[in-house]
Amino acid sequence: MHLTTLLFTRGRFHFVKRIPGNIWIGKHRYVPPVTRHKKLQMWKDLAVEEETMMYLKHPYLTEAQEWNHAKALGKHDARRVEVMKNRKKELHHTTMEEHLLRLNVSRTWE
Repeated sequence: MHLTTLLFTRGRFHFVKRIPGNIWIGKHRYVPPVTRHKKLQMWKDLAVEEETMMYLKHPYLTEAQEWNHAKALGKHDARRVEVMKNRKKELHHTTMEEHLLRLNVSRTWE
């Protein structure tokens, strides 16, 4: 085993110097070379992102049109029902005394 290690590291079969541990993280990590394909892919991704930002800046519908569109789909009715359900779950007004009453459960006279 030591002979094999010696031959592979210093002998005739010298390979690339090993990176200790995980090769993708750390101080001595393997950084793949930047190729022409990767550069082109990066430019394509940036172009798609720029186009997306352009569409987000200039929406197809105005706010008034969007409001009427949602109203035609009945989304406002669904929201109204949801709000009414949440109103039933509203918390009632309580005092600190009511909150602290449960601490007196275990109090006993000796």
